Amino acid sequence: MAARSFLHFRYPPEVLLLVSLAIALPMFEAPKNILWGAWVAVWFVARWKEGNWGGGWNIWDTLITTWVVSVLLSAIFAGATHKEWNACRDVIRYTSILWLLIRSNYSESAWKVIYVAVAISVIVASIWAMLALAWPHKYLGIQLNSVGHVNHSVIYIVICFGALLGGLAAYWQSVPLRWRVAGVVGLSVLLIAACFSGSRAAASAMMLQALGLGVLWLRRGPRFLLVAIVSVVAFAAMIVGFDTEIWRKQEFASGSPHPVLGARYQIWNQALVEWRMHPIFGIGNSNFDQAPESDVKNWLNSRGENYPDNTYAVSSHAHSLYLNALAERGIVGVASIVALLAAFVASLLRGLPRPDDPPIHWLLWSGAASALLAIAGIGLVNTTLHNEPALLAMLLLGGWVGYSRQRFGTTAIKNQAAPVTQRRLRVASGPSH
Repeated sequence: MAARSFLHFRYPPEVLLLVSLAIALPMFEAPKNILWGAWVAVWFVARWKEGNWGGGWNIWDTLITTWVVSVLLSAIFAGATHKEWNACRDVIRYTSILWLLIRSNYSESAWKVIYVAVAISVIVASIWAMLALAWPHKYLGIQLNSVGHVNHSVIYIVICFGALLGGLAAYWQSVPLRWRVAGVVGLSVLLIAACFSGSRAAASAMMLQALGLGVLWLRRGPRFLLVAIVSVVAFAAMIVGFDTEIWRKQEFASGSPHPVLGARYQIWNQALVEWRMHPIFGIGNSNFDQAPESDVKNWLNSRGENYPDNTYAVSSHAHSLYLNALAERGIVGVASIVALLAAFVASLLRGLPRPDDPPIHWLLWSGAASALLAIAGIGLVNTTLHNEPALLAMLLLGGWVGYSRQRFGTTAIKNQAAPVTQRRLRVASGPSH
């Protein structure tokens, strides 16, 4: 039915391109830029023909513009010359997804198709990645084919897990049994993939997602929370009982000089000293590794400070969203990111789902909350706002913010499918949609 419904959407080419992008993100590298560029071009053409750009200037436009400007300033006034301009492309790519979706006003049926595409693609990609472990390989953990490094792959998986969990709960009563079974199997696949990743932060985030949504679901009844508790206990037992990479990593960290931070201790010190060297605009986008030991030592010595052994370490990034932004973009850059994240938090708190809210509200809220938890929460210990995880996060956050602006603003989000499709999907009428 989804294929037949594309023609009934108000913006069928846009929805088709977003679905294609969602499928390509974790699996195929080459099509992503093409699909993103095509979606942006089609979006602008459609809005130009309509003369409707999604309303006037608002606080979100200001926050996003500030974010982009801070990135450009970091390139202009970079403390080192290397990749600072090339890195701007990644930011522009995922920022445009957020910005345009906030003004898109897609329908419930369109978002359901997009979320299904996100879920199916990550499940297939995760199975593919786990099967690849059977062949000789040089990397640790699990790697989604297009996402790459295990740290980035598991962030992507965490975002999808929360979105799928929330969507399955929201539409549990209205979908056939086969879809419920498929959803539960999909969640199990993502949990197993997280075990192979060896990421303690990811495992904690997934358990927090399940328990948090269960507590929120108490507004409707206790059943979901009980299921969440049982699932979390089973997941924790699987980690401990089967001696997964997560448990081995924890044992290794416990025996290190810095059992909590591990190797991040030296890297975070490096980030702080790079920020001190270039406090306003930073060392430049993606230039974290452009401050070698000799430069840091000379700078500290010039200030009468020592360079203790095993205190600083050069890395490709700071393994922290906030410290990485501080080092590469300075005070200006980190302030713009924190402001935008705070706005996301405020939007989610304002739209906290109530028992009588429609399923689309629970779906988009859960997806956005999952994206924010992964980006901002895991961002404490890893550089999360990058490439595929950033694109996915901005897709889900943009969907929620666009919906909430319509619902809590002047007009409601409308299901723009044809009347026959509306009846088939039993979309409720009224301002809550």
